[in-house]
Amino acid sequence: MFEIIALYFTGIIFPIIPFLYIVQYFKMEGGEITENRHITAAVQASAGGTFEMSGGSITGNTTNGIADLFIDYNCTFYLSDNARIGVITLFANNATTHSSITINGIFGGTVTRLHLSGDNRNVNTIAIWWTNAPVIINGTANVISMFNNGLGDFRYNPPGQPISATHILNASGILVLKEN
Repeated sequence: MFEIIALYFTGIIFPIIPFLYIVQYFKMEGGEITENRHITAAVQASAGGTFEMSGGSITGNTTNGIADLFIDYNCTFYLSDNARIGVITLFANNATTHSSITINGIFGGTVTRLHLSGDNRNVNTIAIWWTNAPVIINGTANVISMFNNGLGDFRYNPPGQPISATHILNASGILVLKEN
């Protein structure tokens, strides 16, 4: 188990790997991870891992908009309290194996941008994989609205296809096709 109550790190490290690669369990209650310019992400939560964030911030780490926080498929991700994240990328391994964001209690923080990615070079296939998939679990109307306002791209590599052009999160946090 790996738990950080407060983490403060600013700077540039090796530009190909994430600053933190979470294998099993990580909990962040405060502090900040910022100004880490990477090709992938400042924090990457691996498949099968658990990441809990209730405070602090992970922002300002991307120059190309890939992610401040990358959540791999089958990772359990809990978001609550006043956590602040710039760009989150959720990953799907296929049409049935996705990552999602579970709101744990009350979430009054912010997420600026949400990208949906997948293990396929065709962004149209990635869009199909995410259609009707749960993206936000236990989200209030305000939380769903915040995420809808910050929908980014379906992508394998940037640039991608804008999610909001064809899809929206419904009241249950499931990504659905927009009605014409």
